[in-house]
Amino acid sequence: MVSREHKRLGLHEKLQLLRSITNSHASNKASIIIDASKYIEELKQKVVRLNQEIACAQNNIKESPLPMVTVESLERGFLINVFSGKSFPGLLVAIWRLSKSWVSIYIVCNTGAYFSDYK
Repeated sequence: MVSREHKRLGLHEKLQLLRSITNSHASNKASIIIDASKYIEELKQKVVRLNQEIACAQNNIKESPLPMVTVESLERGFLINVFSGKSFPGLLVAIWRLSKSWVSIYIVCNTGAYFSDYK
Protein backbone atom coordinates (compact mmCIF):
# COMPACT_ATOMS: atom_id res chain seq x y z
CA MET A 1 0.00 0.00 0.00
CA VAL A 2 2.87 2.40 0.68
CA SER A 3 4.02 2.03 -2.91
CA ARG A 4 0.57 2.90 -4.35
CA GLU A 5 0.29 5.93 -2.08
CA HIS A 6 3.81 7.02 -3.03
CA LYS A 7 2.97 6.72 -6.75
CA ARG A 8 -0.29 8.61 -6.27
CA LEU A 9 1.49 11.46 -4.47
CA GLY A 10 4.18 11.53 -7.14
CA LEU A 11 1.56 11.75 -9.89
CA HIS A 12 -0.26 14.51 -8.00
CA GLU A 13 2.98 16.52 -7.67
CA LYS A 14 3.73 16.10 -11.38
CA LEU A 15 0.22 17.20 -12.33
CA GLN A 16 0.55 20.28 -10.11
CA LEU A 17 3.91 21.10 -11.73
CA LEU A 18 2.35 20.68 -15.18
CA ARG A 19 -0.54 22.88 -14.07
CA SER A 20 1.80 25.65 -12.91
CA ILE A 21 4.04 25.51 -16.00
CA THR A 22 1.07 25.76 -18.36
CA ASN A 23 -0.73 28.42 -16.27
CA SER A 24 -3.74 26.13 -16.00
CA HIS A 25 -6.51 26.87 -13.53
CA ALA A 26 -8.01 23.41 -13.91
CA SER A 27 -8.54 21.24 -10.88
CA ASN A 28 -8.99 17.75 -12.34
CA LYS A 29 -6.45 15.57 -14.13
CA ALA A 30 -8.16 15.50 -17.52
CA SER A 31 -8.51 19.30 -17.67
CA ILE A 32 -4.89 19.81 -16.63
CA ILE A 33 -3.75 17.48 -19.42
CA ILE A 34 -6.02 19.21 -21.95
CA ASP A 35 -4.62 22.61 -20.91
CA ALA A 36 -1.08 21.24 -21.22
CA SER A 37 -1.87 19.95 -24.70
CA LYS A 38 -3.17 23.39 -25.74
CA TYR A 39 -0.07 25.00 -24.25
CA ILE A 40 2.19 22.68 -26.27
CA GLU A 41 0.30 23.57 -29.45
CA GLU A 42 0.73 27.28 -28.68
CA LEU A 43 4.47 26.73 -28.21
CA LYS A 44 4.66 24.87 -31.53
CA GLN A 45 2.92 27.77 -33.25
CA LYS A 46 5.36 30.23 -31.66
CA VAL A 47 8.30 28.16 -32.92
CA VAL A 48 6.86 28.15 -36.46
CA ARG A 49 6.23 31.91 -36.32
CA LEU A 50 9.73 32.63 -34.99
CA ASN A 51 11.31 30.44 -37.66
CA GLN A 52 9.32 32.35 -40.31
CA GLU A 53 10.49 35.67 -38.87
CA ILE A 54 14.10 34.48 -38.90
CA ALA A 55 13.80 33.30 -42.51
CA CYS A 56 12.19 36.60 -43.50
CA ALA A 57 14.94 38.59 -41.79
CA GLN A 58 17.61 36.48 -43.48
CA ASN A 59 15.97 37.02 -46.88
CA ASN A 60 15.73 40.75 -46.26
CA ILE A 61 19.42 40.86 -45.39
CA LYS A 62 20.38 38.98 -48.57
CA GLU A 63 18.09 41.00 -50.84
CA SER A 64 18.52 44.45 -49.38
CA PRO A 65 21.70 46.39 -50.03
CA LEU A 66 20.85 48.63 -47.07
CA PRO A 67 20.86 47.55 -43.44
CA MET A 68 17.56 46.84 -41.72
CA VAL A 69 17.12 48.70 -38.44
CA THR A 70 14.39 47.96 -35.90
CA VAL A 71 13.76 49.82 -32.67
CA GLU A 72 11.81 48.39 -29.75
CA SER A 73 10.73 50.31 -26.68
CA LEU A 74 11.77 48.57 -23.46
CA GLU A 75 10.92 49.25 -19.85
CA ARG A 76 14.17 51.19 -19.35
CA GLY A 77 15.20 52.39 -22.79
CA PHE A 78 15.25 51.06 -26.32
CA LEU A 79 16.55 48.01 -28.16
CA ILE A 80 18.06 48.85 -31.54
CA ASN A 81 18.68 45.89 -33.86
CA VAL A 82 20.76 46.37 -37.01
CA PHE A 83 20.75 43.58 -39.59
CA SER A 84 23.08 43.85 -42.54
CA GLY A 85 24.44 41.42 -45.09
CA LYS A 86 27.25 43.83 -45.95
CA SER A 87 29.77 45.80 -44.00
CA PHE A 88 28.82 49.42 -43.38
CA PRO A 89 31.84 51.03 -41.73
CA GLY A 90 30.81 53.62 -39.18
CA LEU A 91 27.13 52.62 -39.06
CA LEU A 92 27.09 51.65 -35.39
CA VAL A 93 29.06 54.75 -34.44
CA ALA A 94 26.52 56.87 -36.35
CA ILE A 95 23.64 55.22 -34.49
CA TRP A 96 25.44 55.74 -31.21
CA ARG A 97 26.06 59.43 -31.94
CA LEU A 98 22.44 59.93 -32.97
CA SER A 99 21.09 58.29 -29.84
CA LYS A 100 23.74 59.48 -27.37
CA SER A 101 21.69 62.41 -26.14
CA TRP A 102 18.59 60.38 -25.28
CA VAL A 103 19.59 56.83 -24.47
CA SER A 104 22.29 54.75 -22.87
CA ILE A 105 23.55 52.27 -25.41
CA TYR A 106 25.23 48.89 -25.46
CA ILE A 107 26.36 47.61 -28.84
CA VAL A 108 27.47 44.05 -29.53
CA CYS A 109 28.88 43.17 -32.93
CA ASN A 110 28.92 39.69 -34.41
CA THR A 111 32.70 39.83 -34.04
CA GLY A 112 32.31 39.89 -30.27
CA ALA A 113 33.42 43.50 -29.91
CA TYR A 114 31.23 45.76 -27.84
CA PHE A 115 30.76 49.37 -26.91
CA SER A 116 28.99 50.54 -23.80
CA ASP A 117 27.76 53.94 -22.78
CA TYR A 118 25.69 52.89 -19.77
CA LYS A 119 25.48 55.62 -17.15
